Amino acid sequence: ALSGSTCQNGALDDPAASVHVEKRRLLCFTLNYHWLDKPAYLKSTAQVVLLRSHEQLPRCDYHLRFRYQTFLIDLSQNLDDIYAAFHAKSARYSIRKAIRDGVVVKPAETVAEKSQFFDFYQSFARHPKRKDKMLVLQKNELDRLLIFYALSADGEYLGGVGLLPSPDGKYCLYKYGATLHRCCENELLIWQAIQYAKQHGFQYFDMSWTAPTDDRNSDMHRLSLFKRKFGGEPVDFYTYVKFSGPVRVLARPFDLVLKSFFDDDINALALFLKKFKVFR
Repeated sequence: ALSGSTCQNGALDDPAASVHVEKRRLLCFTLNYHWLDKPAYLKSTAQVVLLRSHEQLPRCDYHLRFRYQTFLIDLSQNLDDIYAAFHAKSARYSIRKAIRDGVVVKPAETVAEKSQFFDFYQSFARHPKRKDKMLVLQKNELDRLLIFYALSADGEYLGGVGLLPSPDGKYCLYKYGATLHRCCENELLIWQAIQYAKQHGFQYFDMSWTAPTDDRNSDMHRLSLFKRKFGGEPVDFYTYVKFSGPVRVLARPFDLVLKSFFDDDINALALFLKKFKVFR
């Protein structure tokens, strides 16, 4: 067990613990993902439940744990200081260039605007370079995401980002991003999203998980560099998995498969299974 923590039995008093659970299918199993929502994770009695969180849980509250990294931007700072912490060439310059070139960022407020982002993201994810490297945005997530999209000076749709607010209002998490990479719109979208999060009372802007690696040719290395350039503090980010009922017997063999064949990386397993269309 981890020091300084106490075990909980999941019998929480809050009957309204988040219903905003992300569900994915693995063969005949439904995987229930909770993002930054420990109370809902602890209360859940579903067969397979996952939590993605910065918090360390005691050993009795999970069967498997995987450690990653994220970058947290402290929104208690003033905007000038937040912006000053961005990398000069790869972030601040790109933001200024996008503004000079007339890129405009807007919130997706209507059903049509959200659907446009969804359709763009699906096309983005199906590109041969990406289709086996990412999990795809699900339509039932749209209502709980804060979505911003970018338009070029001549009105071309450049893509957007999807942000997930934590249930306690503490974190605004950058969960999805899909753009044409044409007008430095990525950097401007993130900057506008950070400003929105500060103005709406969030304490941290969370760049979401990444897996640090020394492999400079890997997508994860490039993703980590992109997220790092916005000046956030690197902190641990965990994925916890717990099994309930009869499927508890799967915990040990599942752990062995991950350690033996996937370098103890649950996301590598997920992407492997996605290729065979047994995980979605």
